[in-house]
Amino acid sequence: MAHPEEEGEFKIRGLREGTYSLFIDGINGYRDTTITNIEVRRGCETELGIIRLQQ
Repeated sequence: MAHPEEEGEFKIRGLREGTYSLFIDGINGYRDTTITNIEVRRGCETELGIIRLQQ
């Protein structure tokens, strides 16, 4: 279970509308993770929810 001080948020600005993939480069024993089919719309925030990395 994650501790609040270990949780973080990020924001990527300046993307054009479209469908994207997000690649997370795992380190310290965690596996790489790719989230696909992320739809970005102009003027809207896209929330991915909680991303859980696997060891």
